[in-house]
Amino acid sequence: MKILMIGDQCVGHSLKSIADGCLMRGHVVDHILTRRAFLAGGKDAVKKALANADFKKYDMAMLWNPRWDLEPENIKYIASKIFTVWYTNDAPPAIDNDGERKRRDMVAQCHAAIFCTQDEVNSFKGSGRPAILRYPPYDMLPFRYHPLTAEPIAKVTAAMTTCYTKAEYPAVLADRGDIAHALIKAGIDFKAVGTWDNNKRGWCSTGIDENHYHPYIPNDGMPWHYHHTLININNHTRPDMLQYANRRLVIAMGAGGFVLCDRVKGLDEIFKEGVHLAYWSTIEELLDKTKYYLAHNDERQKIALQGQMEILRRHNSLDFADALVGLKG
Repeated sequence: MKILMIGDQCVGHSLKSIADGCLMRGHVVDHILTRRAFLAGGKDAVKKALANADFKKYDMAMLWNPRWDLEPENIKYIASKIFTVWYTNDAPPAIDNDGERKRRDMVAQCHAAIFCTQDEVNSFKGSGRPAILRYPPYDMLPFRYHPLTAEPIAKVTAAMTTCYTKAEYPAVLADRGDIAHALIKAGIDFKAVGTWDNNKRGWCSTGIDENHYHPYIPNDGMPWHYHHTLININNHTRPDMLQYANRRLVIAMGAGGFVLCDRVKGLDEIFKEGVHLAYWSTIEELLDKTKYYLAHNDERQKIALQGQMEILRRHNSLDFADALVGLKG
C-alpha cells in the first residue's frame, strides 16, 4: 500500500516509528511536512503544499498530530481527494477550550481514526466510521536509539517536557511540581528531566533547583535513560479518559524501564498493576511505592521486564502499521 503521511516539521521519532513499521511491512511511505511549510510561509504555504500533492498516487493519507499547522478546511480538502485517517499521539485537549473545538472539527472530516483513548474511539465510532485504539508504537527497527555516555542521572526521574497544571487540566492527579517537590522533600534521589528549551521554570510553575534538574535529553537518548533509571514517574493530562496512555509510558516500558504511572481510568485492564508497571493515585501513594520499589530490586526488575515484553508484543511499530492499513478494509 502507498501511504502519504501529512504533518510535522521533520520525520521525528514519534512519526518515524510509524513510518518504520509501514516500511518493514513493505508499504511505500511519503511525507508532506505541513509544520515545516507553516513555519516557512504560514497557512498559504500549507495550502500550496497540499495543492501540489498528487493524491492519486496513494491509497491513504494519515494525518499525524494535526494542530496549528492544519485547519479544518485543509483536512476537508485532503479527505475529498483520498481516504484519510486521523492520528495523534499527543495529549487529549483540555476539557473545554478553543483547541478542543477545532480538534473536533478536524476529526469530523476524516474517514477513519486512531486514538490513544477508548473514549475518543467510542465517540468516533458513533458516527458510523471506523476507529481503533492504538498507543504511540515502540520502534522495532534495531539501532534506532543511541545510548548516552553518562551514568544514570538519578534513581528516580520524571522526564516530563511540558508543565500541564491542574488549572488547565483539572483531571490531573497532581501537579508535576508538587510531585517533584514531594520526592525531594522525602530525601529521594530524584531529578526532573528538562524541557526542550531547558527552561527550569517551564518544567513546573514553582521551578526546580539545579541539584534536582537535568537538561533536556534528545529522543535518541531517552530509551537508554528510561532503562537505566530505577523508577520512571509518569502522569497524564487526562487520567479521566478511558485507557489513555501517552508516548512516554510506551517508550519507557518498551525500553525496559520500570514505570510508576498515575492511575488512568481503565488502563489497568491493559497494563496490569504489579505485572507490567505500578500505579499511583495520590502523592502519598507515589511516595510509598517509590520507597517500596527502591527497596525491592528483584520485584521491580521483574515487573520492568514483563512490561517491556508486553510493549514489544502488542504495541510495536509493526502492529501499528497493520492496524493503520486495516482501517482501509
